[in-house]
Amino acid sequence: MLNAQQAEAEAVRLRAMIEQPLLTRIRVKFDGFDAYDVDPPQVPDLFARRPIVVSGRFRGKARGRIEIEGLAAGLLWWQRRRRGARHG
Repeated sequence: MLNAQQAEAEAVRLRAMIEQPLLTRIRVKFDGFDAYDVDPPQVPDLFARRPIVVSGRFRGKARGRIEIEGLAAGLLWWQRRRRGARHG
């Protein structure tokens, strides 16, 4: 349980965090494999020290790419990650 002073400080911290998302309008794309039952259907904004969490299922081999894109300070940002077997 927080006392009144702690609660007010926590409210100020929370407000500062949600007013400044690091990434907005986030989209997750799957290229090279069939992903389904992906959750959440719409990825929420990304805030400092909070991960992007996406879960789901796929058909076939998990080979291909997962791409995350969004807006960072109004500019397009994206990152791609390859999935699948590594070849020596």
